[in-house]
Amino acid sequence: MIERVPEYWAFAETVETIGGTTHVRLDLLKGPFLGKLGDLSKEYGDEVFRDMPIPIIAFEIPEGRRDEYFGRIDGSLVESVWYRLDLDRDGPPASRYSDLTAPEPEPEPVHIARMSSIDDDSPEGRLLLRIFSLSELPQGGADEVAGFLPGLSSIADDLRVGVYDVGQGNANAVCDDSNMPLLYFDLGGGCLRNASTYLKPKWKDFCWTRQPPVILSHWDYDHYFSGTFLNHWTPLTNNPWKSQWIVPDQRIGATAKRMLANIVNGGGSVLVWSKPPWIVQKGPVVVNLPTPKALNKNDSGIVLRLEIGMPHGAKWPVLLPGDIDYQNISSTLTQDLEAIVATHHGSKHYSGQPPASNGSGEIAYSFGTGNSFGHPANVAVNEHAAQGWNNRFNTPNGNIMLAPGPVPHRIPCPNNQCGLEPAQP
Repeated sequence: MIERVPEYWAFAETVETIGGTTHVRLDLLKGPFLGKLGDLSKEYGDEVFRDMPIPIIAFEIPEGRRDEYFGRIDGSLVESVWYRLDLDRDGPPASRYSDLTAPEPEPEPVHIARMSSIDDDSPEGRLLLRIFSLSELPQGGADEVAGFLPGLSSIADDLRVGVYDVGQGNANAVCDDSNMPLLYFDLGGGCLRNASTYLKPKWKDFCWTRQPPVILSHWDYDHYFSGTFLNHWTPLTNNPWKSQWIVPDQRIGATAKRMLANIVNGGGSVLVWSKPPWIVQKGPVVVNLPTPKALNKNDSGIVLRLEIGMPHGAKWPVLLPGDIDYQNISSTLTQDLEAIVATHHGSKHYSGQPPASNGSGEIAYSFGTGNSFGHPANVAVNEHAAQGWNNRFNTPNGNIMLAPGPVPHRIPCPNNQCGLEPAQP
């Protein structure tokens, strides 16, 4: 029996301290609905999540106000943990959003009354972990992951990496010589407090002509946000819900669960990379889970390396690290790099130093102008420059194509008017 029904059950989607300020985002489920949801999910599976409105609460804890916030929290504040959450009129401030996918989210001011962490072994803890689990999806290791990846071996030359302007988020693709995506790596975007950094008047149209699979680096909103509204803007002739996704085995909340339900119920498929071995090569693409059991989502995510073919058998390697700490990436993936997408949007949130450039020094910073995190941090830009990454491109200046040679600035799918036309270099 559930001990106490709170106003909300809250999943700590993000707990991240940058420059002394702790950024917190909570996926919410209304308290009285948990028991009913448990019964419905048993009977109908993920179908019950398809149209579910999911409010979100976000707040920032400045270094000077930590006692004010943490005095309301019973237990530590840890990412990917479930909490009981109650609001009042007098606690420390927060912002409540009606849903992550509201086109122009206007937050409602609220106040934190109390939060208390939920023991995984308690009745409510077991119920939450059962409902919001990835275990019912297909699980796999290297062989299964390789089966999801496209056959790129025959076109290893003439490839390039698209780094798309989605505001404060990350969305990349392995593209062919017509700038058409063959494989996406993250489909994120600016949301919540950073929604204004995304393109207006609408979010970006992605190209699905080749039915590219999607690799999700990790379960942070800003890395999968665009995947939550794919059916809003994309022509039905290329239904993106029918795509194949490879995702890391991490804890998720209600927003991620709803997106997965839409993919599966729309005819797509999802593979959870939950078994070793943790490295796969398919033609010029290498994907790796460097530290699959790390305590935080950033460092337990997926990394991609693309080895673009050059004349006389030479390679032009590009690294897509998601938000992972550079020190956790194997040297076999970071050696001889010609281009890189800066980890964590250019945050100084990694240990050690960036890998060295092998010569070209092309670096893409994926962020939104005026974002709440201050990305990219000057110290991170300087540390990358010290390793030879001086040929810099920023997504606020338009979509980027990283390639060993000139890239024509043309739309991948003129008929469908995808929003992926390169603007730089």
